[in-house]
Amino acid sequence: MRIGAVDWPLFAIFGGLGTAAAWLVVVVQKPDARWVGFGWLIFGFILYVVYRRYVIRAPLRETVLAPVLIGPGAALEYRSILVPVKPGRESEEAIDFACRLAADRGSSIAAVSVVMVPLELPLDADLPEAEAAANEALDAAVAIGELYGVNVIGRFLRARSPGRAIVREAERRQTEIIVLGTPRGDRPRRALFSETVDYILKNAPSRVMVVAGRKTVAA
Repeated sequence: MRIGAVDWPLFAIFGGLGTAAAWLVVVVQKPDARWVGFGWLIFGFILYVVYRRYVIRAPLRETVLAPVLIGPGAALEYRSILVPVKPGRESEEAIDFACRLAADRGSSIAAVSVVMVPLELPLDADLPEAEAAANEALDAAVAIGELYGVNVIGRFLRARSPGRAIVREAERRQTEIIVLGTPRGDRPRRALFSETVDYILKNAPSRVMVVAGRKTVAA
C-alpha cells in the first residue's frame, strides 16, 4: 500500500507483528526457551561483530554489497530493466540488447524518452518537434520488443536534465539495471560518454550497462 511517498509492505508488517507476538508469548511462558533464546541472540551478535571486523574487515555501520555476477547466466537475474531512448541507431541497439536480457526470464522493460525543456520555458511548454521525436523513439522501442515477445512499456518525461530524470525514474521503478546506448568512436577517454551518460553512471541506483555498437561496457 502506497501512502504518500512510502510503499508499505502490508504482508511483511502483519507477519512481523504476528511473529513478535508469538515470540513474546514463548519468552514469557517458557523460562528455558527464554534464556536459551537470549543466549543464542547474544552469541549471534558477538559472532557478527567478529566476522565483520576480522573476516570482512569492514566497519559495523558500512553497507557491504555482495559481488554481482557478470557472465552468461547473470542476465537472467534482471527482472526490471530501464532503457533511455531517443531517435537513432544507438537507442535501437540498447533496446535490442535489453530485449535479449529480458526474453529468457520474462522481465519487464521500461523505455524512457526524455524531452529536455529549456530553463526559460515552463515544463509544460509545447515542444512539438521534440515530442514527436520522443514518441517516435518509444514506438520503435515497443516494436523491437514485440519482435522478441517482450513487453516494453513506454514512458514520456519532461525535464530540465535528462540524466536526473532517468535516475529518478530508475529509483521510482526500483530498476535492477539501466541499459544505455551510446555511439562508438575514437574520442579521448575523458570524453568517451556524453554528459547525460556520465551523470547516470555516477548516480544510478542500480547497475548500468553501456551498449556502444556491438561492444558493451559494464559499470
